[in-house]
Amino acid sequence: MRYSATLLAAAFIATVEYAQALTVSGGDATVFDPSTGACGFFNTGDDFVVGIDFFSFSSVPIAGVSTTPHRSPLCGRQMVVSAPGDKTVTATIVDVCSGCRKGSVVLSPAAFDQIITSDVDLVEGISWTVV
Repeated sequence: MRYSATLLAAAFIATVEYAQALTVSGGDATVFDPSTGACGFFNTGDDFVVGIDFFSFSSVPIAGVSTTPHRSPLCGRQMVVSAPGDKTVTATIVDVCSGCRKGSVVLSPAAFDQIITSDVDLVEGISWTVV
């Protein structure tokens, strides 16, 4: 039994460390209207929230045996999204974007407005880091 607890603790620590080290570049950002996302949190367009591409969201192992998305170690974590022109925004991960290509994100209107310089609905060449 003690061996199982030690393995579970090690898996949890490895999961958290992996999630902390996640940095992605070369994606795009677009705006979405959040509600209740994959993480199970209810949000509005005024919240600084983000949904990340399915590949990145599912690449972080879930400690233990759960495969439920809202138990992902990325849920509720902060990420910094950087756009060309030295624009950045910090947002909370609350959703997965199944239609996004690898490295891309969807941002709430409040968060998206922080990285745009004109009336656009897509920002290319972003990078992001889980903090």
